[in-house]
Amino acid sequence: MVITIKGTDYPISFGVGFLRALDEKYYTETKTGVKFGMGLEVKLPMLLANDTITLSEFLYLGTCAEKKRPSQREVDEYIDTVDDIEHLFEEVVDELKKHNATKLAVMKMMTDLKAAEEAANGKK
Repeated sequence: MVITIKGTDYPISFGVGFLRALDEKYYTETKTGVKFGMGLEVKLPMLLANDTITLSEFLYLGTCAEKKRPSQREVDEYIDTVDDIEHLFEEVVDELKKHNATKLAVMKMMTDLKAAEEAANGKK
């Protein structure tokens, strides 16, 4: 996946570096001080609910492996001006399904969310 901001193409990668950056921001800590990353578990449901802040964060952190990357503000401006934000959300989720670092967790969460929705609607 590539986004173009002010004429510059920025590759987006949802690999291990992306997960590491996400986990540095979102984690749980034990009483003994051990930290466990929870980034994808915390933020993916928000992305699936079309949370624009989460979309921006995923796109920004998805450039963490690049030597030249956009600022968070530039990513925000990109989202503010994109023609089809619904498609952008779909593209990000589709891309998350492709990367080894994220695909299993994404597919499991989507299955779990669908089952919870069906249970809430009285379906089996």
